[in-house]
Amino acid sequence: DPEAYALFLQGRYWYNFADRQSTDKAVRAYRQAIDIDPAYAPAWAGLSMAVLHQAGQGWMDLTAGVNEARAAAEHAVNLDPDLALGWVSLGKIQGEYDWNWTGALESMQKALKLEPNASEVLQSAARISSALGRLDQAISLYRQAKAADPLNQRVLDSLSGALETAGL
Repeated sequence: DPEAYALFLQGRYWYNFADRQSTDKAVRAYRQAIDIDPAYAPAWAGLSMAVLHQAGQGWMDLTAGVNEARAAAEHAVNLDPDLALGWVSLGKIQGEYDWNWTGALESMQKALKLEPNASEVLQSAARISSALGRLDQAISLYRQAKAADPLNQRVLDSLSGALETAGL
């Protein structure tokens, strides 16, 4: 549905700002897209990422937010197992909230296989690699993410942090 797609794009736009007001707008846009097309997997994946960000920032109850994000991510991958963003969101939850690093790695590997050049996929895989102490691999993935999206401030910040940690 073109209207659901337009709302999904609005959600992506607002999500990238990462501040509270913009993330709230992203959540609203994703929910509107889902209301129009409940089977639109990208909107479910986007909702998962935005709600997870709200919960992680303390803008909503952590447990409720992670549970909602998990349900949305699982729904996204059930609707479309070839949707990299769904696997990214699920992997973030598995790693950052469940401490299930094996599951997180598996989810990120699926995402990388599906979209090996997508900045968000590369950055999320790098974050998991970094958390597991694989700093060289993380830096390589962050550099690939930067090449894919050279103006993405989140990627630039993450690459800078990884380089600093490595003493480079």
